[in-house]
Amino acid sequence: MPGDQEFDMDAAVADIGSGLGYEEPSGEGPQGAGGLPEVSDKTPEGSPPVDVAPPPEVPALPEPPKTWRQGALSQWASLPAEVRDEVLKREEDMFRGIEQYKADAGYAKSIKEALTPFMPSLQRYNIDPVQHIGALMKAHHDLALGTPEDKLATFQRLAQDYGIDLGHLAPEAQPFVDPQVARLQTELREIRSTITNAEQQRQEAVIAENKAKIAAFAGDPAHPHFDKVSSDMAALLQSGAAKTLEDAYERAVWMNPETRAAEVSRQHAEKTKQGLEEAKRKAEEAKRAAAANVRTSAKSGSGTAAPRSMDDTLQETLAAINARS
Repeated sequence: MPGDQEFDMDAAVADIGSGLGYEEPSGEGPQGAGGLPEVSDKTPEGSPPVDVAPPPEVPALPEPPKTWRQGALSQWASLPAEVRDEVLKREEDMFRGIEQYKADAGYAKSIKEALTPFMPSLQRYNIDPVQHIGALMKAHHDLALGTPEDKLATFQRLAQDYGIDLGHLAPEAQPFVDPQVARLQTELREIRSTITNAEQQRQEAVIAENKAKIAAFAGDPAHPHFDKVSSDMAALLQSGAAKTLEDAYERAVWMNPETRAAEVSRQHAEKTKQGLEEAKRKAEEAKRAAAANVRTSAKSGSGTAAPRSMDDTLQETLAAINARS
C-alpha cells in the first residue's frame, strides 16, 4: 500500500527458519526459493534410519462373570488371559445349557400343574399319567380327524370304558369292543394280578421264614416245654408283653404251674448232674494226689493219713448239693 513500509519476505523466512532450527545459509551451495536451504527427506550419510513405531495397543480387560462374589472379582485382573478366557467360555456354555432346558422345564411344570388335581384318581387305578395323556390325545385325534368309522369306534370304546350304556340309542346293535381297548384292559388286569401275586408271595415268604424260626426254636433241646406253652407264648407276643421267642418262652414256662414245676425239677437235676461231675473231677484229682503222696511217703518213711475213696468224695458232694436245694 502507498506510504507503507515494504514487507521484507526474506527476513521473515530467515526468522522462521531460525526458529525451526535451520541455520542462515552462507550464500554457497544449493538453495531453494527465497534463499532457504533445500530440505531433503534423505537420512544424512552415516546416520542410522530412525524408525518410530506406534505404541502397542493394550487389549481391554474383559468383564468378569456376573455370578462371582466380590472377593473373587478382586482377583480377576491378576488371572492369566488364558484362564480368564476359559472361565468366560465355561460361563457362557453353562448359560446356554440352562437356557436350552428352561423352556422344556417350564412346559413340564405346566403339564404337572394341570395333572395335579387328578393325580389321586390316576393313582387309585394305577394309571400312568404320561400314557393316559397319550391315550386322551389319540381319542381326541380320532374323534376330530378320523373317518366316520374311526369316530364311531372311538366313541363306542370311550362309552364302554366309562360305563355309559348306549343301548337305548341303538338297541339292535351289538356293543362294540375295540380290540386295542380289550388288549389294554387285559394288560391292566394282568398287571393288577401280578401286583397282587407279588404281594401275596412276599407275605408267604415272611410267613415261611417265621415258621422256620419257630420250628427251629421248638426243636432246640433247651426248650423242652414248647408244646405245652406255645399258646401262652402266642398270647404274650400278640399283646406285646414279650418281644422275642425266648422271652415269651421263659414267661410262659413260669406262668404255667405244670411247666414251672418241671422246669424247677429239670434245673435241680441239671445242678445235681453238674455237681456229680464236679465231684467226680475232684475225686479223680484227689486220687492222683493221694497216689503221689503215697510214693513220697514211701521214700521219706513218714506216716500219712489214709486217702479218701472216690465214693466218699461223691457222697459228700451230693449231700452238699441236696443241702443247698
